[in-house]
This record gives sequence, C-alpha cells and structure tokens, in this order.
Amino acid sequence: MNPEVNTSELQTQTETPCESAETPIVDEAPETEEVPDEVIVEKPKRKQPLALKLASVLLGAFAVVCIILRLALSRSERASEVFYMNITRPLQAFFGAVSSVIPFSLAETLVILLVPICIIVLASMIRCLIRRDFFRLCRTLLSLSTVASLVISTYILNLSVLYCRPSLSSLSGISNEPPEAEDLYVASLVSVLKLDALTKSGAFAFADSGASVCPYDFAELDERINLAFDKYAVENPWISPHGARAKIISLSDYMTYTHIAGMYTPYTGESNININYPEYIVTSTIAHEKAHQRGIGPEDEANLVAFFVLAESGDPYLEYCGYMSVFYELMGACRDSSVSVYANNVLPYIPECVIKEFAAYNAFFKPYVKSTASRVANTVNDTYLKLNGESDGIKSYGMTVDMTVAYIIDAFDLEAD
Repeated sequence: MNPEVNTSELQTQTETPCESAETPIVDEAPETEEVPDEVIVEKPKRKQPLALKLASVLLGAFAVVCIILRLALSRSERASEVFYMNITRPLQAFFGAVSSVIPFSLAETLVILLVPICIIVLASMIRCLIRRDFFRLCRTLLSLSTVASLVISTYILNLSVLYCRPSLSSLSGISNEPPEAEDLYVASLVSVLKLDALTKSGAFAFADSGASVCPYDFAELDERINLAFDKYAVENPWISPHGARAKIISLSDYMTYTHIAGMYTPYTGESNININYPEYIVTSTIAHEKAHQRGIGPEDEANLVAFFVLAESGDPYLEYCGYMSVFYELMGACRDSSVSVYANNVLPYIPECVIKEFAAYNAFFKPYVKSTASRVANTVNDTYLKLNGESDGIKSYGMTVDMTVAYIIDAFDLEAD
C-alpha cells in the first residue's frame, strides 16, 4: 500500500518564489599569482664541520711551532737537554706504556693498513674532481692536513729532538777521540779474550750451523734487556729509566729483503724487531731500538749504548751479543792499523765459535744480499739520517770504534804497554 502524499504541501513549496532566480550567488575563485614556468630554488651553502676546521688550524699551527722549536733547539744543546728531560722523555714513556698494552706491533698494523687507506683516499679525491664535488674534496684535504700536522709534530717531539741533545761522549764522559794504535790493539785483544770466555761459559749453546742459540724466548729476552737498561740508567741518568716491551714484526721474512733488522716508531713508542735475523743480531737489535726508546737519537750512539748496556748486563748471552755487535768494526780497525799486529797477536785468539757464527750469518744473509727493496730502503734511510744532521748517513751505523776502544780500556782499567 502506497503512503498518502500531501499534495498541498508540494503545491505550497512550488509556489514559493526562488531567491536564487533574482539574486544568483556565484562563488568567486580566489585570485592566483602567476607561476613562472621554472622555479629556481637556491640551495643553502654547505659549511665544513667546525670541529674539523678548528682541528686543522690548531694542529697546523702547532706543527709550525714544533718546526720552529726544532730549528731553535738545534742551536743549543743545553736547551735541548732541558726540553728532552721535561717534554720528550715523558712523552716517549707515555707512548711506550700505552702501546705495551697491545700484544702485537701497532706500527706494523698501521703500515699495512696505510696502503689500502691511501688508495681509498686517492680514489675518493679523483671521484670528487670528476663530479666537481669541491665540498667533499675540501673536507678530504682538511682531514689530510690535520693528519699531516699531527704526524709532523709527533715525530719532532718524540724523535727528532733527540738529535739535538749533547753528544754521547759529553753525556757519558767516554772519549770519542781517535785511539792510539796500542789502545786499539789492546781493546781488540781484550774483546777477543772476553768472547772466548763467554763462549766457554756453558750459559748458551751453538747450533750445528754455527749460529748461537738464545737460551730465552723473545718475551724473556726482552725483559732481561729491559732490566739491563734499568740497571744502567741508575748510574747514567741521561738514559731514560722508562722502558717498554719490544714487538715482533710478523712480516719479518719479507722485511729482511730491506736489510732492516729493527725500527723504533715514534708515533707508537714501539721497538719493532725483525726476528728473522740470527739470534745474536736480534738481541743487539732489541738493545739498539730500546736505546732510541730511552732517549738516544743518532744511530752510531744507539749502537754504542746497546753495547754498553749488554756488556754490563751480567748475563753471559747478552754480554756475548754486545761484544759481537762491535766485533766486526773493531777487528777491521785493528787490521787496518797494522796488518802484522792483527795477524800475529789478535787473529790467532779469535774463538772458532765466533768464526762459525759469522759464517752462519753469511749463509743466512746470502739470499737477501742483492734486493731492490734494500737499495730503496738504504736510500730512504740515508736521506732521513742526513736530514736529521747525521752527515755520514747510513755509514753512521758503523762509526763506533773510537768510543768502543775508550770504553773497553776504561771498563777493564787497562793501559797499553
């Protein structure tokens, strides 16, 4: 059934006049601004990190100050010694103490990582140039300048200053004047007789090859040499009393091709040792690098301090290695002074064990003698030593005879007859 519809209401509604017919209401569209075809949005300028800029400026300025300081200290041994005692010695002790916590060579690790890092940085810079991304390029250059400033300042404070100290002769009181022929002969004969007594002591053995066998493992050997330095430093305060552990170079075999037996790294405070060499050389090398670690810069002086410390250690094997470290140079000087005296009065007393030791070394070193790596390393090392004031370059490693003779004459209270 359909619902009833009220037609009257419909009629009333239809008869009502429509107001929209008389006054139509039209919604006006809002006025719009003209939009250009292409809108240019200016990008905010990127700024380099404030911390990076500050670090670059401050470390750069500090490196310049260190360079000026190094030049000034080279003119005053007295000022250099004061600076060493109060600045460099504590710094070396701090770096050595921190790196000693790490069981492996931090310096070797950094050198290994340096190659891929350099490749990555170089590739990144080339990419920035290709893409014209000068912001990233500037940031990379800022970072590199910061690192370079840190490297320069650390090197100067921890090592380069050592070359400005008074000479070892001045510090130790041992003469560095060329010895008389008689003193040279006496010192040579005494060292030969000392080696003979040490080889017969029974404190260490020799392998079938003729090479001496260290009676200690590396850790114990390092500890004994540290103790020897501590003992020596008590009566010789110009040597730092602060020691640190030596580190084994894991790539020792490959490093032997460079003819480098060890290296002191001022950036980590480590004495890094090539253990591929015969054990008597490893022992004297540890002592040599520890001499750098304890405040001795020049190579010939580090050789001498290593000899002094080992010779006074009271340990037969350490003493043997100490005398072996100066034996070749001492015998050569004696022979050059007088062939007949050397042949008749020194050569017959050289122990057979010592001769076999050198023969074993020659056999070991034969595969490494002619290597491109050694020529490059020698050139770099020679340049480095000359830049630090050692005019003789790598020849300075063997310039130990004069003070060796004076030390032996004084140590044994001898006078040439």
